[in-house]
Amino acid sequence: MTARAEYRLLLRQDNADLRLTPVGRRVGLVNDERWNRFSERREAIEMVRAGRALSDSYRHYDDDAKEQVEIETRFAGYIAKQERQVQEFRKLERWSIPADIDYASLSRLSREARERLAQVRPLSVGQATRVSGVSPADVMALTVHLREIARAGAGAEGNDCV
Repeated sequence: MTARAEYRLLLRQDNADLRLTPVGRRVGLVNDERWNRFSERREAIEMVRAGRALSDSYRHYDDDAKEQVEIETRFAGYIAKQERQVQEFRKLERWSIPADIDYASLSRLSREARERLAQVRPLSVGQATRVSGVSPADVMALTVHLREIARAGAGAEGNDCV
């Protein structure tokens, strides 16, 4: 995990197993034995989260489950905020960028973002979020600019995210 990971609280190494094992199972990469171990661990975590004592069959998960719940509790507010940001960014997929936008004139964007966006010419804010060299701060600056255009009535019709 690097400092450049947008949603690093959601993409922590301690929860990778909880996030990715169900995906692996759906695509056939997780066998029954691995899935059963994962299911037991997840159930132990749920028991600790609910404040219930772990039965003998789950004792070997005791410390792991407690640690996972502790981490989730410690970061709960930050994680909730980041999940709201993820939902907001999903809305950006539908938000179109005017074809004639002059990225060079957007001083709020980093130099690298201005260059990369002018080169790639994304059609939507969602596409802009995936351009290498464009940070979340650059995307927010771009959305501010698009809202200003919309308020001025200069052609942001159809953008339901304004």
